[in-house]
Amino acid sequence: MPKGKTPGFIDWRNCRTKEIILEDLLSGLIPAEPDLANSAWRHYYSKLEEVKKEKVIKKQFVKRFTDHCAQVTTKKEKSQKDFKAFLKYRDKNKQVFHKENGKPLFYLHPAYELLKQDIMEGKHEIMTAGVLRSTRTAYQDFDNKEFAQRVYQEVRRRKFIAFVNEKRRLKALAASQRRAVATPEDVHFAGFHLDDNVYIDINADVNMDSDSEVSSVDDYYAEKKYEGAKDERNDDQGQGEDGMEVE
Repeated sequence: MPKGKTPGFIDWRNCRTKEIILEDLLSGLIPAEPDLANSAWRHYYSKLEEVKKEKVIKKQFVKRFTDHCAQVTTKKEKSQKDFKAFLKYRDKNKQVFHKENGKPLFYLHPAYELLKQDIMEGKHEIMTAGVLRSTRTAYQDFDNKEFAQRVYQEVRRRKFIAFVNEKRRLKALAASQRRAVATPEDVHFAGFHLDDNVYIDINADVNMDSDSEVSSVDDYYAEKKYEGAKDERNDDQGQGEDGMEVE
């Protein structure tokens, strides 16, 4: 491992220990409290194979752990501020159900939920988009070209969410393995509470009505990112709701 400028310190910018600390703090596995630095080192991080391999010393760990606590706290405060700004914006700007050209917004149309159900059942694999469109009355509000784009987009969305879920599973597994190096008596200082089974439901939607509540900032950003509720005006530029080029 490359050495840092201070004697005994390693190159922190590119080390795995830094990544582990940030993952633990951001996920909530370890509370972002600087006062826990010494206890976290003694009971947990000093026992990790990655930390041992990189020969991280306690002095550098405590210093960087304190810095990362401040970094994560600032990031979470900014997220809370952004979330409140979003709620304020949503209250002032009521939801519209049609685009400027008068066409309905697909993700607010009943056809959206029906299409998700049909894709989940695999109907798109045994029939063309045109034939699938003819199977439901709600689909008739959209022409063949636009409906086909929505089919392709929903397939991409499901693939992407499956990919994200797999990454979350692997990260949770790695965190679980790291926790296993410490005994239950050792980890009481941190109050581990990471849920190893947190997934994005491919078939779930966030209710964006003005009188509804979003359970958390993380849920808001996850739903905002994966549902791609972008006003659908990207269609005029040849893009879908997720910002990807329409096939």
